Amino acid sequence: MNQINTTSIKVLFTCLLLSFTVQCCAATTVSIRDITADPGDSVTVPIRIDGIEDYGTATINLEYDPAVAEVTDVTGSSDSTVIAWNHVAPNEVGISAWNIGGVSGNIVFADVMIKAVGNSGGSTTLTLTVDTLQNTSKEVPVDDISSGSFTITGQAPADQAPTQVPPTPSANDGGASTSHTPHDDGTDTSPASPRSDGEMQPTPYDAGTDSSPPTHPSGEDEAHSTATPTPKKPPSAMPGFGGVPLVIGLLTAYLIARQRFR
Repeated sequence: MNQINTTSIKVLFTCLLLSFTVQCCAATTVSIRDITADPGDSVTVPIRIDGIEDYGTATINLEYDPAVAEVTDVTGSSDSTVIAWNHVAPNEVGISAWNIGGVSGNIVFADVMIKAVGNSGGSTTLTLTVDTLQNTSKEVPVDDISSGSFTITGQAPADQAPTQVPPTPSANDGGASTSHTPHDDGTDTSPASPRSDGEMQPTPYDAGTDSSPPTHPSGEDEAHSTATPTPKKPPSAMPGFGGVPLVIGLLTAYLIARQRFR
């Protein structure tokens, strides 16, 4: 019985020793994974701290190519509260976060929102550096830092087609379109356009169109066609009395002849 108890104690002691050794030798790593985005899109990627014991606070920097990517926002997680972040350089942001109560294991230090500002096919390395990493009582050494990458995939949004301007409505058709098709001979037969005073402005005369003025018949003199006609003789002032002088003359001759032959 005493031998069994001694053996059990030895096994238990060995297990405790191994557990302590594993905990003392556990690696603490900081990492960010590879990520992709379409041109103009924004994606969120976490910065992780794995294998931490009683995480207390840390300051971690993220460096990238500003021609490809841009950090637009940084937020915390349930394990780590972001207390400050700012652009320490055009291509780098610094992030500070903490957990006052301490938390152990694998945690999300911060969520970083990155916007794709470059063209399709562009890529940049997301380089991490650790300024400080502490648990609730002392500084924690970082065993490994794993940087990631940001790659722009897909196609940029297509440009919008030019806006089609509708034809301007005419003043004489109640707002309907007045588009027209030119004749085969190249002349324009568009309707008359209104003048500013409300009257219609006629279309200039074009000898090549069907609306040309009439021409003189072949062989006629243009001057003859435009001569002033001779006015007619006005009628007599007293129509119906033109034969009265003749009647009087005949009656006078009859009276003279009668006097002669008496």
